[in-house]
Amino acid sequence: MLSAYFDESGTDRSRSGTIVVAGYVSKVAKWEHFRESWLEVCRDEDVKGFHMTDLESCHKEFRGWTSDRKVRVLRRLHEIVKEYTLKDIDRSLEWKDYDELIQEYRAPNPPSAYGVLVNACLSSTGEWARGKGYEDPIEYFFESGNLNQQEVNECYRNAISDPAAKEAFLFGGLQFKRKYEAVELQAADFNAYESWKQLENRILQPDVKKMRRIRKSVLNLKGEVRETLKGVYSFHFDREGLREYLKEIEDADFDSEGSKPKEHE
Repeated sequence: MLSAYFDESGTDRSRSGTIVVAGYVSKVAKWEHFRESWLEVCRDEDVKGFHMTDLESCHKEFRGWTSDRKVRVLRRLHEIVKEYTLKDIDRSLEWKDYDELIQEYRAPNPPSAYGVLVNACLSSTGEWARGKGYEDPIEYFFESGNLNQQEVNECYRNAISDPAAKEAFLFGGLQFKRKYEAVELQAADFNAYESWKQLENRILQPDVKKMRRIRKSVLNLKGEVRETLKGVYSFHFDREGLREYLKEIEDADFDSEGSKPKEHE
């Protein structure tokens, strides 16, 4: 049986031009080994857990950490992720594209940018699992207490009420956990943060010559550079791709509501 853990980065629009939802899928048994190995690192480093923003800035538990120590620990954690997870799932978009294109949405309940990405990640997870021959329902996990928890619950209600969505997601259930309770969410945090940093450093830089170099940490965590999108690691919705995906969600909304689209004035 599979389970998937997701987190987000870039939700603070005052500080970000992009938003990412990302995580990992693996077998329940592999997650158990992941947890044992991750907690061993926590014990060795005398920390409760790892949050990428705090680790990168040497804040809170990581105050006083040297660069060498950070690199050493990150490499160890990255190896755990690569050994015990089966699939890296991530989706991202630019806030300005969402703001413009959501104005074209005609169904009654337009999704938030976060909701769009959660939907895309769950669909991608289900598609990947079926392609690998998995048929059992997947349990999905997100962080509890998150400001976007209501939107994840909305995806849950849609999946339960819509057979097509339930099938697309291979939806087996939804749980919310604290990151210090479910360390698998800490790995999802790493994925979301690294994907977001690459987007901010490269997608938002129009001049290729001025782009920052690809982060060593993202190279170590996520492997080879994807050939498109300026070497960005997230599967990023460009403007036209986002328009098409919003249209898919809109059509599904109309089908579930049994209503017809309103004409643009």
